[in-house]
Amino acid sequence: MTLIRNDVKMATMGEFYFGAGRGHKNLFYISCGIGLGSAFILNSRLHEGLHQASGGIERFLSSSSIYGNINLEELVSIEGLIKRLDASRRKDVQVSGNTVCNINEFDAVVKAYRDQDAGVCEIVRETGEILGYNISNICNLLDTDQVILGGEYLVFQDSLIPTIQEIVSGHTLFDIDVKAATLGRNSGTYGMLETARQIYFKNICR
Repeated sequence: MTLIRNDVKMATMGEFYFGAGRGHKNLFYISCGIGLGSAFILNSRLHEGLHQASGGIERFLSSSSIYGNINLEELVSIEGLIKRLDASRRKDVQVSGNTVCNINEFDAVVKAYRDQDAGVCEIVRETGEILGYNISNICNLLDTDQVILGGEYLVFQDSLIPTIQEIVSGHTLFDIDVKAATLGRNSGTYGMLETARQIYFKNICR
């Protein structure tokens, strides 16, 4: 028997059963980095939708004249982050002291962030704001009690989590906890194992 599942949905399952989502019945998981994706646990069950396509946050549109008419993934993914950084710094960024480098790879962005480069930290904070407002809308719509951030942007969690939490706390109807995924890259593996376990025992019961 072969199982084929969406990676973000499996990461959501992993965090729900074994990670940051334990003890919650309604949560929203968002993975940001190379791409952008999300999934929901509603009443302790993964919500997949009619076409198994729920959580398509990457297709949310930004009509802001600042960014142009692009979707959310194009704006906040690694590619979008680097484009915004390049535009704001004319491709050259002061990393530390008198050292200047060209930011064209994610590893360089992460290094500049860890070196507390002001321009990079500001772009990351701005990304947190963009995500925060979109997440607030989703949480108000679905009435979830937790948000979990996963994906490559976990390297920015010290900035992203407080920024998102502040916005969510100020714009949602109820208290919502924003946390970083605790299983890291293993979230999807744990989710896949749990899904396989459930299918196995369901077949036995039949």
